[in-house]
Amino acid sequence: METENEIHYLLYEDLPVFERFTNWHYDLEINLPGLEVISNMLRKMEDLKQRNRDLMNKLSAISDQYEDI
Repeated sequence: METENEIHYLLYEDLPVFERFTNWHYDLEINLPGLEVISNMLRKMEDLKQRNRDLMNKLSAISDQYEDI
């Protein structure tokens, strides 16, 4: 969220996430603390996915090294 002249704005690229959370709030009746928990868990899952990709790439690079020997 950006603030300019004491007016709060959402960035365009944040709109899909905001829309998803708004839908969860109204359609599934998830309260704000629940949305925060979900948001944190989704962020941690993305971090873990990225870490897993990085480790798989390193493993692949090591495996490729030993194939050349």
